[in-house]
Amino acid sequence: MFSHNWQSLRLDGYAPMNESDTISVQLRNFDISDFDVLTEEMNFNADGFITGYALISSLKATPMVLADLRIEELGMNGDEIGDAEIESLWNNDDKSVDLEANIFKETKRMLYAFGSYYTARDEDNLDFTAVLDSLRLSLLTPLLNGFVSRVQGYGNGTIDIKGSLQQPDINGKVSITDGGCKIGYMNTFYTFNPTLLVDNQTIRFEDMVLVDTLGNKAQVEGEIRHNRFKDFYLDLKLHPRNFLALATSSKDNDTFYGTAIADGLVTIKGPFKDIDL
Repeated sequence: MFSHNWQSLRLDGYAPMNESDTISVQLRNFDISDFDVLTEEMNFNADGFITGYALISSLKATPMVLADLRIEELGMNGDEIGDAEIESLWNNDDKSVDLEANIFKETKRMLYAFGSYYTARDEDNLDFTAVLDSLRLSLLTPLLNGFVSRVQGYGNGTIDIKGSLQQPDINGKVSITDGGCKIGYMNTFYTFNPTLLVDNQTIRFEDMVLVDTLGNKAQVEGEIRHNRFKDFYLDLKLHPRNFLALATSSKDNDTFYGTAIADGLVTIKGPFKDIDL
């Protein structure tokens, strides 16, 4: 048992490598930011205080986690999200772990996730749904690190997660309200309110219009390709009118800088680290 002031962590059992091995974890006001050292290379950190218990078994074979947890003051990368509740139970009839999770901001539920992990199946053992209701888009910042910053806005919609732990299949439709972000290499900030269609290979846009800080607009066509949310590749066309496309100085890039106002057609292609305009 580890304890410090008002927080504690208690572990009982054996490292769950075999089916019969189980470890019990009990937490009280445990500060999850203590684990940031494990994720700092991914530019990701979490905050919050977790209370509850978890039973973990058979990590090497068929991993299973039964839990009843509450996280207060949950935050990611310095952005406070709210309070979270996570509960998972064993369903003996289906040989599944049934999960339900909620994230609340005061009395409003921003995320409701539910579904099952079928432990007896080798394939298609995931069946989860996440319902977003004004969930903060800033949660996506770690995925887009190095390309965008100052992510703002809210997401509303539904995302389904099926397939397997090794090859999850993700499909969803999310509407964005009050969206905005800063494009790093262009040093420009845009607002937008599109609908996103998401799957394992692409993020596609419906009614995507960028608005610059001067109020000028650019209609966006195309998609962002990816490999299960890795190796992102842009394939976009912009149709701007008097649109602020670049606002950099020599401090940003001493070989390519200045202010650019775009009209006509702009194509954007390439991975985040090597974009061709």
